[in-house]
Parts: sequence; structure tokens; C-alpha cells
Amino acid sequence: AVVASVIAAAAGGLKIVDASDRIPELKRRPGLTTWKVPSKKGEYFASAEEAAQVKTGVRPSMFPPSNILELGLERSMRFLPQDNNS
Repeated sequence: AVVASVIAAAAGGLKIVDASDRIPELKRRPGLTTWKVPSKKGEYFASAEEAAQVKTGVRPSMFPPSNILELGLERSMRFLPQDNNS
């Protein structure tokens, strides 16, 4: 949600480029284009509309925006410590 918000706020001034060939031995995972958002009570919501039906404190900005596929988030990289044994 953070990367999507930054890209959207830049209004075309930023884009995500594929840099996976720069350090090929570094294990990474592709960026997500869908995700569920947890509430403080441990409930998971797939959409802002679903979360709005229950008072959760979950904000609409925590969900993928409607133009998620245009943002190219799949080109972003996610690094997890267990993937690189660090």
C-alpha cells in the first residue's frame, strides 16, 4: 500500500522499473498486486467496502487502488530475511 500510494501521489512522475538483472544472486519476491488488510482484532478484509461494513479502523488507503495494474507493482522487489539466510 505504501509503494502504491507513493507512485499514485507522484502523478506520473515516478515509475517502477525492472532491476532484477542488477544483482541476480539476491533472492527476491515480486511486488504484490492484491493483498488483504488485517484489523486490530485479527480479522482480514479483501476490500475497503468489506471493512467499512464493520467498524475496524482500517482505512481505504490500505487496500490496492483501482488502477493497481497500471502502477507496475509486480516489478517492485520484496526482500525477506529467510530468503537470503540473513
